[in-house]
Amino acid sequence: LKVAGGSLQKRLDQLLPLKNQLDEIKMTLVGASKCLNEVLNNDKDMAQMYLTDNKNKCNQKTERKVTDHEEVEMLLENYLMQLELICSEIVDDENEIKNTEEIVEIE
Repeated sequence: LKVAGGSLQKRLDQLLPLKNQLDEIKMTLVGASKCLNEVLNNDKDMAQMYLTDNKNKCNQKTERKVTDHEEVEMLLENYLMQLELICSEIVDDENEIKNTEEIVEIE
């Protein structure tokens, strides 16, 4: 079978490496999401992310409360939402590849 720009088989062969790359990226994103969730579930870890406060702790009379980490929490939640959005786009791309492969098999 011929398609504009080359044979159909050649085009399908090009999809496989792309599909594999998407799988790798998706696995990396899933791992990063798990890590972010783990940190988001640990107030102490988030409070310790205020590095300037930790450095100046000796000069301060009061320490940062373990529950005082709103800015870090908001940043991490934003990063998590971005990772989830990228994962969603990858799933859409994977579905497109799968649909293309199915259409070619039918023809």
